[in-house]
Formats: sequence, C-alpha cells, structure tokens
Amino acid sequence: MILRSSKYTPYYSYIGIAFFILTLVVNLSFKYGTTSDEGVLFLLSVSNAVLLMFTLLWAVFGIIELHLIMKTKNRLQSRLHHGTISTAEYKISQKSIKFSLAIGISYLVLIVIQVGYVILNWDEINI
Repeated sequence: MILRSSKYTPYYSYIGIAFFILTLVVNLSFKYGTTSDEGVLFLLSVSNAVLLMFTLLWAVFGIIELHLIMKTKNRLQSRLHHGTISTAEYKISQKSIKFSLAIGISYLVLIVIQVGYVILNWDEINI
C-alpha cells in the first residue's frame, strides 16, 4: 500500500496563510494609504476588522488540522512498528508529514502574532 503525499497537505493552513496575507495588505492600505476619502477609509477600516476576526476564527481549522496531522504521524509510526508498511513507504510519508507540520505550526505562529497585534491595538480596531 503506497500512501499519497497529497493526503497530508495542510489545505486549511494554506487558506489561513492567504487570509493572513490579505488581512496584512488591507491593514497596511488602511494605515499608509494616501486617500483622504472618508468612504474608502471607512470601508478599509471595516474590512480590516472583519478580516482580523475571520482570520482568528479560521485558526480553529488550523488547530484541528494540526491535531489530525499529529494523529496521522502517530498512526504511521504505529504501522511501521507493527510491520504493516515498509521503511521506504514510511520515509516517504514522514517527509510529507514533516512538511505539513512545519506549515501548520508556522500558520499558528502567525495567528499568535496576529492575536498580539489585536490585543495591543484594540482601540484602533473597529469591531
């Protein structure tokens, strides 16, 4: 039985990182934009707050995904010890799992940084 490496792809973390980048772009546009139009500033402020909250809520999916990857890693090690998969298959799957863990942990670190930003700038964020 050959395990597909796409089985361990952290899709929720990829989507969360994309949301984080979009939030960062909107935040920087709001802070350093050169427009003086009140309507545009209001839209940027509201979209910044909504994206901040949505990205923080999306972290739940990242945590669940990281938990599932850890369970898969443990199951894979168990299968290796019981002899149901070969060492070559284990090494291939292990590389994919390590990459997925690195992406998942990186995403959660970004979320912790974002939580710190929200806490420090609570009075600026229009939620």
